[in-house]
Amino acid sequence: MSLLDLFSSAAIIIGLCAALPQLAAMLRARSAAGQSSLGWTLGAFVNALMSYVNFAGYHAAVLAAGNVASLLICLIAVGLVVRFGTGVVHTANRPSGVTVGDLPATEFWELRDQLEHEARRRGDLQLAVA
Repeated sequence: MSLLDLFSSAAIIIGLCAALPQLAAMLRARSAAGQSSLGWTLGAFVNALMSYVNFAGYHAAVLAAGNVASLLICLIAVGLVVRFGTGVVHTANRPSGVTVGDLPATEFWELRDQLEHEARRRGDLQLAVA
């Protein structure tokens, strides 16, 4: 096994190990907050090109298979981003009828804002804003 094969294999394994926790987090939170469909699409495009290079150029079927696996993970991530959306709800642009239950799980700052607003309305909260 050459150094090129070794580094290519390590890159594919590291890429897979980096992408799988992102997919798990999106599924667990049912939100794609902070994820970019463009970024995942570019990752899919790069992996498609690398699978071709590895298979046709280097005749390295195992490396090409790793690229195809990464390509599939990127496409699944794009699907999750499309399904769940980015989860960004800006306070200034949100309709007044949005409740905390309507927010993705990662939008805890919105919950905090609503709780602070209610506490101020009741006069219960005295914060020193830094």
